[in-house]
Amino acid sequence: MKVAIIGAGVSGLSCAHALELHGIHPTIFEERHTVGELYHHVGALLQLIYRPIKEPLTHIRKNYKLHLAPLAPLLSIEMNTVNRTRTVHGNLGWLFKRGQDQGTLENQLASQVKSRIIFNTHAKFDELQDEFDYIVVATGNNKQPTDQMGNAEPILQTWVRGSVVLGNFDPNKLIMWTNTNYMKSGYAYLTPFSRERASLILIVPNTTKEELEYYWNLFLDLEKLNYHVVDQWEEDHTANYVYPKQVGKVIFVGTCGGFLDPFLGFGQFSAIASGNLAAKSIITNQPFDEVAQELGDIIKSSIAIRERIDTLNNTHYDILVTLLGNPIVSKLVYGTNINYMGHTATILNAIQKHFPLKPK
Repeated sequence: MKVAIIGAGVSGLSCAHALELHGIHPTIFEERHTVGELYHHVGALLQLIYRPIKEPLTHIRKNYKLHLAPLAPLLSIEMNTVNRTRTVHGNLGWLFKRGQDQGTLENQLASQVKSRIIFNTHAKFDELQDEFDYIVVATGNNKQPTDQMGNAEPILQTWVRGSVVLGNFDPNKLIMWTNTNYMKSGYAYLTPFSRERASLILIVPNTTKEELEYYWNLFLDLEKLNYHVVDQWEEDHTANYVYPKQVGKVIFVGTCGGFLDPFLGFGQFSAIASGNLAAKSIITNQPFDEVAQELGDIIKSSIAIRERIDTLNNTHYDILVTLLGNPIVSKLVYGTNINYMGHTATILNAIQKHFPLKPK
């Protein structure tokens, strides 16, 4: 069986690894000169979204036979709104280095893949269909494949401003900010590379590249952040609902397949899982949309939450963070494998019903 994978990112490499475990060595096409995202940053693999899976890293090791070494365990999350600061503690997940450096998630995956990666090649799925039995499209935020196929509906368009900053950081702590004055319904977060270096990222929905600079400076000013910035980048990003995720012999995975979580935007687990499920679909000759239905349902729940978050104002964020910071609630959310995702939209509805203020 001949399989082509377009994109040597997290989902594409995960798919290749899963295929190799069953004796299939795909041809991988990558338009860049190496694996890994262009920008250096730290991503979080949270133990929140994919319930009833409580420990996603263990799940990846046991079920996908991938051995990944995180940068550090995530032991606390600090949540900041206009009038509230709450911190939860526990075994909350893992931090992974992203980008093209040694030790990044992408390079760890590449080291476990034996198939050939053809770099500096912009492959197109419609030009490969005569040569390959299956084509797995794993091109990340590239909208062109799904636009061409007409199977994508935009859910959330954002501009992202990221930076690498120097300061004094807790290497096991993620810090988040929400304030509709400078991020609308988005958020900002800081994730450390080390005690001296961190990645600071602002995500603003429904804005423009020109406005992003204004919001970034307002964010730094209002939060009184004076870190020394040593690197900076920006990009536009779109989360899509994609259906069907398989059209003939073409399978869409990762962000390109609509598997980016629009609730918090951390897509590492769903990228790995969707790549593995694509391999399972190919190996068993089952339709990918059936094989990936459970993962797709989780993303649908996340979409419902995102729709509610888009209507919140700063008062609502104060209430939500106060609730999440409650010891009993935080123990239920972070300390169990209860699947709370299906109930979160209902909780947000209740907050808005009792505090029906118009969003700013």
